[in-house]
Amino acid sequence: MSGLNPLNEVVPFQTKFYWASLGDLSHLIPIVRKLRDSDQSDVVISNRGGWQSPPYNRGKVAELDPLYDIVYDYVCKAYAEFGINKQPKDGGYWVNINKKYDYNISHNHPTAFFAAVVYLKSPVNSGTFVMERPDPLDDFMRIDQRNPNNFCTWSVPTDENKLIIFPAWIRHYVEQNLTEEEDDERISIAFNFG
Repeated sequence: MSGLNPLNEVVPFQTKFYWASLGDLSHLIPIVRKLRDSDQSDVVISNRGGWQSPPYNRGKVAELDPLYDIVYDYVCKAYAEFGINKQPKDGGYWVNINKKYDYNISHNHPTAFFAAVVYLKSPVNSGTFVMERPDPLDDFMRIDQRNPNNFCTWSVPTDENKLIIFPAWIRHYVEQNLTEEEDDERISIAFNFG
C-alpha cells in the first residue's frame, strides 16, 4: 500500500445536540403533578401510556416561566451555533409523566427548528432518550464495528435536572420506564422553538 497519497477527511454534514445540568428543579414536580390532576384532556401523540399535557405557551403556567426562560437562553446559544440569526419563537411546551411501562415512540417535531427536554424526575431504569441517525446508512451497509462514523442511534441518559437540546428534525424516542416501583414516574417538560 505504499505510494498512496494521504486520504483526506471532510465532514460536510454534522448533527449536534447539546445538554446542560440546570440545578435542582424538584420544586417543579408538585406543580406539574397538579397540572396533571386537574387536566381532563387525553393527549396522545408519541406517548404510549402515561400523561401528556396539552401544549402551553410562556405565561400560561406562571410557575414554569422561570424554567422556560432558562431553556430559551440555552436555545439562543444553539441558534447562534447553527448560524440562525433570529430569536427563537415560542412553539409551545408540554409536560410528560410516564409511569412504569410507559414510553414515547419514535417521532420528530416538524413545526420547530429546535426541540428541548428537561428531566425533572428520572428514577433508576426509567429509560434513556434515544436519537436516531437522520440518514438510511443501516439500509445500505453491513457495519462490522460501530464507531462515531456509523452509529445509527445515540442514547442520552435522562438524568434529573438535565436539559437536552436537539434539531427538531431528528427522530427520537424515550425508552420504556422499567422502574422497580409501579407508581414511580419519569417526569419531563418538552419544548419547541421555531
